[in-house]
Amino acid sequence: MPFLRLKVGDEIDSYDVYSLFREPAEWMYSWYRFRNRHEISPEVQPDHWEYAGHLTWQQYLLDAMQPNPPKYASVGRQCDFVTGMDGTRKGLHLIRYEDLDAFLLNIQNKMGQELKLRRLNVSPEKTSELTDVDIRYCRSVLVQDYEIYDNIAAL
Repeated sequence: MPFLRLKVGDEIDSYDVYSLFREPAEWMYSWYRFRNRHEISPEVQPDHWEYAGHLTWQQYLLDAMQPNPPKYASVGRQCDFVTGMDGTRKGLHLIRYEDLDAFLLNIQNKMGQELKLRRLNVSPEKTSELTDVDIRYCRSVLVQDYEIYDNIAAL
């Protein structure tokens, strides 16, 4: 939580900090769909560097896994967002993305009030499902992400 520590300081140690963590192949596929939105296509924004609508999912995935991916495929790794400089996730509670509803219910019960979340930066709907080959490939290259994801207890 280096980012939060920079913003809040050592007080962060007294906070309960939660982060959603998505199944890694689904996370990458969501980025692919997000970068395929018409709003960032060359017809609408000629100089937008994130557009990936000219690529197949498989090509995008290969590009994103490069050590220095092209800008349109540069999304980082979930593990980098939740791991501190010392390689740990001290004080961070990870929640599987697919458990969001159960997590919100739990937090609402703790707080004693209803939470209303807005959905922002939503990827377009899926036009197909991930294949077993896609998932095996992601498991082979997103090893740290899967180590984290596979060890998050389901709610």
